[in-house]
Amino acid sequence: MDFETGSLHGLKAVVIGAGAIGAAIADALAQAKANVGITYSTDSTRAAENVRTLSVHSPRVASVQCDVTGAQATWDAVHELNRQLGGLDIVVSAIGARASWKRLVDLEPSEWNEYLSVDLTGTFHVFRAVVPLMRERGGAIVALSSIAASMFQARNGQGAAAKAGAEALVRVLAREEGRNNIRVNAVAVGLTESPSTDEAFAKWGADSAARIVGGIPLKRIATPQDVANAVMFLVSPSGRYITGKVIAADGGQYIGH
Repeated sequence: MDFETGSLHGLKAVVIGAGAIGAAIADALAQAKANVGITYSTDSTRAAENVRTLSVHSPRVASVQCDVTGAQATWDAVHELNRQLGGLDIVVSAIGARASWKRLVDLEPSEWNEYLSVDLTGTFHVFRAVVPLMRERGGAIVALSSIAASMFQARNGQGAAAKAGAEALVRVLAREEGRNNIRVNAVAVGLTESPSTDEAFAKWGADSAARIVGGIPLKRIATPQDVANAVMFLVSPSGRYITGKVIAADGGQYIGH
């Protein structure tokens, strides 16, 4: 893979998880003329719509179903996208479960396990599947994280634990695979326009939501495109000497809380 060209044209990029943020990342990669593969969990109709949208700009688009809580399912999905695209240069793990927004001792063990099976164990499954396919060519991996990993918010123990663990995996993998010219980084998001944020606002109430947004230095929540821009920087030639880092795309939410 040659990042020195200043272009992602023709590179093979996979986005694991095509929710609101993942779809925006896939669209940015497509507009950069990369070949793009996406995965979806259950919504095949939405996946088909995403493929049609991406095909406007991308030379080649592929889509497969993937349950990241299963090691074999993740392995199979990644290898199928690798086959369809003809390799992997860029991998973005945009997976994420819905938080329960309960105090730690009020969480049911099933809620804890289900969340971590996606956000932490799922990240491990993705890394385990993609790295062997990238060692010969080198490449860039970006995992979406959350400022919850270091904010320690009340009622978000799930996010704090899972994303802190995922960020640790990012740093370990960056250290292990740098010799193979594989860069591994994370983008920590704050509140971002998405169905999950809408659900959180509904649970918090209008007054609390307004207070939280008002505490963000930029006075708004992120758009999915804001997050995609940070990811594109890390996978582009501009980020070629960055690895093992977590970059926050949060509008200053962390420092404003």
